[in-house]
Amino acid sequence: PETGEKGVPYDFTGDDADDDVFAEAGKLQVVPDTLDAVLRSFRKADLIDCAKRKGLKIPSALKKEEYLQALAVEMLLPETLRRYLFWMPIGEMHSLLAGLDMDTRYIEKYLGEEDRQADTFDYLGQVSYCVENWLDEDVLPHDVAVKIRAVLDAAFWPQYIQYYWLQCALELTHELYQLVPLDIFYQVLCLWPGAHWSKDELEAILATQPVDLDENYIVDQGYITLPWLPVSAAESFLCKPGDIYFIPTEADVWKHNMFTSPARA
Repeated sequence: PETGEKGVPYDFTGDDADDDVFAEAGKLQVVPDTLDAVLRSFRKADLIDCAKRKGLKIPSALKKEEYLQALAVEMLLPETLRRYLFWMPIGEMHSLLAGLDMDTRYIEKYLGEEDRQADTFDYLGQVSYCVENWLDEDVLPHDVAVKIRAVLDAAFWPQYIQYYWLQCALELTHELYQLVPLDIFYQVLCLWPGAHWSKDELEAILATQPVDLDENYIVDQGYITLPWLPVSAAESFLCKPGDIYFIPTEADVWKHNMFTSPARA
């Protein structure tokens, strides 16, 4: 969970921790509990930090119980869930759909073998929607599962694939160049005919990445980079007069790791 070292995950070892409370679905445990019960184990300072990282404005003057209730409501709003699910790695999305016994047909053609074998829910855990029980099994509160099911409708998937393509392009161009000029990145993004974002929209889209995660991409002085690699500290990676950027193929981007491509071994 995003509480870090100071936070304490929700304790499922109490009186209610009976084997029959778990409804197993795939490798994901959906428990008859609620998100506010998970948040109740957080200290108030951690709850405030959680809300801040999610960009949720909740009055800090509220008492802890009132605060966590308000935070749970905001976290379960469709627009909040949608923003996090758009950026969910496709392997974990596949695991989530399997765990919730939902149809995976919308993402099947984009799955690699490694994606199909993924069985972790690190992403949902990092953003405080999923926790581990005392058996180190991933568990999802029942109300979160219900809300996620409602968000993952037919209209969700075309948008999700746009975000997945963007993630692929970000990962590959970072591997290639470390610091990526926006113009070059936009050339790569447009390799897929289905990409519909304009160059002007890119920065706003990147700003929707969950800051709860260890890594997210930012725009710094006209380059796409990571927070720990600012332009001012990475001059050796900057383009020089006459430099030519290698532009990968669309197939390379979908694999988002050209170094494992047989054509480039």
